[in-house]
Amino acid sequence: MTISTRPLTLCTLGLFLTLGLSLSVAQASQDGRGRGRGRAARTAVPTQEDQYFKICDHDSNGWISFREANYSLRIDRSKFGSIDADSDARISSSEFSVYYAKTQEISGAFKQPTALPGSINADASDGRAGLANPEESDATEKPRSLKELFGAKEAREELPSTVPLPPRIEGPVSAFTRLDLNEDGKITIEDLDGLARPIHLDVRFPAVIAILDTDNDGGVSPEEFYASMR
Repeated sequence: MTISTRPLTLCTLGLFLTLGLSLSVAQASQDGRGRGRGRAARTAVPTQEDQYFKICDHDSNGWISFREANYSLRIDRSKFGSIDADSDARISSSEFSVYYAKTQEISGAFKQPTALPGSINADASDGRAGLANPEESDATEKPRSLKELFGAKEAREELPSTVPLPPRIEGPVSAFTRLDLNEDGKITIEDLDGLARPIHLDVRFPAVIAILDTDNDGGVSPEEFYASMR
């Protein structure tokens, strides 16, 4: 008797979706708690939020103009207006803080602003002086692929009262890329265990891998992963 694998495939996809949603909720919650404590205990050491505001404030006058926001944050006037809560044609540090926090909560990350080469605060982006030649800057910083642009893994800040979390991925990348935690080209039990921490899911990862791993090499390749979705 032949047993259809279609129900198993649908079940597996459901498990992956459950895993992804659970991780997103847990990680966003953890990020929110960490940000609150960090802001309450702020010291003289600049936070990431402070550094990003400094990058956007090209002339270091304490606020961000539309020209500065358009260049560093890549936003249009409509988005600028939504951040500029008091409609004074400038983004203050407090308005930027609200925008930063909301972006973190929605997407789980805040993409590093683009530093204006030669500006007063250009060195805030990487601790080095900005390049005086814009063409040289474009040549060295331009991403070569979507994965390079959006797929960089950023370690999460760990505070004494928090638990370790998987690295954050900034933007839209494929489901396989998000699940392949160690970027070895296969999704393994170790990848899923690492992504699930610190929450407990009623998912048997060995069973998930066994269903999708058709060549029995211990991991799910991109071909096997996407074949399960057809």
